[in-house]
Amino acid sequence: MKTRVINILQNSINNAISFAYEVSEKNNKGNPISYKIRRELNEILEAFYQISSTGILQTEDDIIIRRTFVIGEQVVFEKLLHFGNYYYSKQKLIHSDLNEKEEILRRTNVESASMLTRIRLFQLISTGIGGSTDDYFVERMPQLLDGISFVIDKNISEIYLPVAYNLLNLHKTIFYYFASKHTKYYPQINILHLRVVSLITKLFKKNEIQSLLNENLSLINFYEQYLFFESQIMGSEYLYSLELKTGFDQTTLEQKLRILANLSKLNRDLFNAFLDDAFSEVENRQRLTIVESALVIHVLSAYLAFDFEGPIQLKINAEIQKIDLNIELKNHFNDIDKIGKIEITNDDINLLYSYSDSTLRAKVGACLINIPFNQIERETQKPHGVFEISDMELRIKINGNFVFLCMPFKTGKEIKSDSVSVDVFYQILRPFFHFTSCAVVFITAKKCSQNLMNEIKRAQDKFNFAIEIIENAQLAKLLKINNQLN
Repeated sequence: MKTRVINILQNSINNAISFAYEVSEKNNKGNPISYKIRRELNEILEAFYQISSTGILQTEDDIIIRRTFVIGEQVVFEKLLHFGNYYYSKQKLIHSDLNEKEEILRRTNVESASMLTRIRLFQLISTGIGGSTDDYFVERMPQLLDGISFVIDKNISEIYLPVAYNLLNLHKTIFYYFASKHTKYYPQINILHLRVVSLITKLFKKNEIQSLLNENLSLINFYEQYLFFESQIMGSEYLYSLELKTGFDQTTLEQKLRILANLSKLNRDLFNAFLDDAFSEVENRQRLTIVESALVIHVLSAYLAFDFEGPIQLKINAEIQKIDLNIELKNHFNDIDKIGKIEITNDDINLLYSYSDSTLRAKVGACLINIPFNQIERETQKPHGVFEISDMELRIKINGNFVFLCMPFKTGKEIKSDSVSVDVFYQILRPFFHFTSCAVVFITAKKCSQNLMNEIKRAQDKFNFAIEIIENAQLAKLLKINNQLN
């Protein structure tokens, strides 16, 4: 079954990547992005977060997933527009007709999911939230909660179901904000969280919602997930209480997959028990919707992670700009095409090994040409930190287009063994999910291990990643020809 699972997972990933790129291109051309498409894009990005966080992917495939996440998140962020639907929701929920009430609930649901996408970005790369747009999430949420409170108090039961999903999604976003360990909004969200819980408690005491809980498996599981999240927030014990003996086979494929996505966190035994039915239905489908593809990624990545046997082999279709670094090196590293004539000694190599990170960066910086001095100075002197993409990131022009030249460094002091292990491979690839157009030159005092070289070659072959290496003797020669080996 594992082979069949991987094939379907691969197809779903490629479908999702294609969708994300299409939406991004449409947005770049100034075309409108509907709320339906935004909802679908958020579903895709949540699935990409889930599979990336499982650790089942090979490093280069994970980079492609994260790269696509960043591209899609840029669209999500641009369309948030200061949480405008949160702002108008109170007025709409109090004064508008039922159709407009339902529409504003759909739109605020998309905005809550978009904030979750922003939080996922922070969890993936330790940046992304905390700006003025995100401020509106906490500043305007009270208006949404006021409107929902009015609906509950005035017994507008016709929209109880979308209100329930709205509150549960909002609570989910709040839960993951707490889990992210981001701190800027913690005091405000802590207060808003209590209000959301109060509204959920009040709503789920209504007879109409109680009736739905007896027949709507999707709502039942979503509510059960809420109970799990709330127990995590409060530090209390959680026990899964649902049996789900009947009704699963009568739900739609999307509903089945949502239930399984929840069960992957709540109850592994039930997850395994119901997976086959949903998987058979997926296999029999000629084409999945984009939301179904997203949920398949979520569910099957969880399944593979439960019995992890090492990174899986996938064939992912990705759009990577091809850059020939062999040509570009001589345009930016002074006299690098002449280092073959330079002779070095063991003393030269030992001197190279003695350099600290700051010293090596400064010396390599002195070898760079055709790049503004202020850029080089800034990058050679910048402090290291969790938000760092690479040790140096320089904006250069290749074939008339701007590209980021990124340089991760490894010094002789930092690498205690004779060669650089494969453990640094992720650091080398990291710039490719931060920048749409970039090239990497890995600067290392010691040689790359054969395992690391194999991984780099495979990534170059699979995705055209523009990676070059200046290592050991080559680096010593480059420094020597530029009078920096001293």
